[in-house]
Amino acid sequence: MKGVDFRIDTTSFILIMLSSVLVGGIFAIVGYLGSREHFLTIINYFMVISIVGSFFFIQHWHMPVGQEWGWVTSIGILEHRLSILNPCISTSRHKHRSSY
Repeated sequence: MKGVDFRIDTTSFILIMLSSVLVGGIFAIVGYLGSREHFLTIINYFMVISIVGSFFFIQHWHMPVGQEWGWVTSIGILEHRLSILNPCISTSRHKHRSSY
């Protein structure tokens, strides 16, 4: 592959692998809870856990500079476009439940 550099230090590799395992675990948990809990409940718990977890990394945070703003903006636009589609899919799955 053009432009790929396979030289990586051990710490970065371990963090990347740990991140992928944890994301897989999150998807498994959300899939499990998806049939038992309302989707907004799952989203709220995920956001609370994310906010609390972010406090551990606040000292390493810095404002985006230059080209980073383009990436941040494109992530925001992509997330917004996907969020327009996602509630339609999620609410149609939960309409048959009468508990709310």
